[in-house]
Amino acid sequence: MPFLHLPNEIIISISHHQSPPDIYALCRANRRLSALLIPELLKSVSARRGDTSSVRVLLKHGITKLLGDTFLHEAVRTEGEIAIKTLLDSGGFNATSTNAKGRAPLCLAVSDGQPAVVGLLLQCPGADVNPRSTGTRWPLVARAAHRGNEKIMRLLLANERLLVNATDLVGVTALTRAALEGRPEIASLLLADPRTDINHRDMWGRTPLLTSCVVGHFAVFKLLLEDPRTEVNAADREGQTPLHCCAERHRSHMVRPLLAHPRIDVNRRDISLCTPLFAAVAGQNTEVARILVADARVNVNTTGEFGQHPLVVAAEKGLSDVAEMLLQREDLNFCALNCN
Repeated sequence: MPFLHLPNEIIISISHHQSPPDIYALCRANRRLSALLIPELLKSVSARRGDTSSVRVLLKHGITKLLGDTFLHEAVRTEGEIAIKTLLDSGGFNATSTNAKGRAPLCLAVSDGQPAVVGLLLQCPGADVNPRSTGTRWPLVARAAHRGNEKIMRLLLANERLLVNATDLVGVTALTRAALEGRPEIASLLLADPRTDINHRDMWGRTPLLTSCVVGHFAVFKLLLEDPRTEVNAADREGQTPLHCCAERHRSHMVRPLLAHPRIDVNRRDISLCTPLFAAVAGQNTEVARILVADARVNVNTTGEFGQHPLVVAAEKGLSDVAEMLLQREDLNFCALNCN
């Protein structure tokens, strides 16, 4: 098959293995190849040779008319640090322009996990460290937390203009994102930044600590719990605290360190009037219930929304071990039990 009859994708693929002079010769063959391969020529000159002067020559010949406004965006996704530096040094590309999804090259570099390219783009005049793309409208710092790249997060946090507590459409910050996805290294970097609001609430009223309890990522949970700024009893819109959450979800490995916290409220009620103990018993979480009953601070007589006593519920659920432990508590109120 003649070369000119090949599909565009194959011609472009072939050009990736050609030298800049060979690509230039193909560009001069006809208009179709010129329009198709001039962008590849520019990538070749910048990526393989880092030749800023040659890029400038191409720009002087009006190559930008063929490239469109998103060439730099495409280069960020397909080329490396040398190519991006060469393109930026040429002065012919706007590093702050956005594509159809409202994303600048910096946003793409963060999403793709390219710290070297992120560093280059952050040095560009007018670089926006707080952009929002369409759709989820995730802040850049939240994208970095999602990606989990420590180098990128360090670069962003080093920028004094960064809005560390910027949220997406549901109120999730970068720290909450790190808690959601189990990124202890990212959480540690964010906690070390004095600008971070460690108790920020999302649209459900959940703090990062409560979020870590919901999803069960222990490493992030431990970091948050050990931070003295953390509000350990902060409840969500349902009135559930981290202890409630762990009691409901069989997270005994989280219940123990929560109980060891000096500011923990072991008898806090949610909007359904359930204490963590009642939630554990009602949810048939035997191990958590045993841990709570063994704690002398836990009020074993606090009833549920409809006046059910934890002992009665334990018996109904067949939690014989828990019922036996409750009966051994000296503060068990038999009068309240009989009344219910």
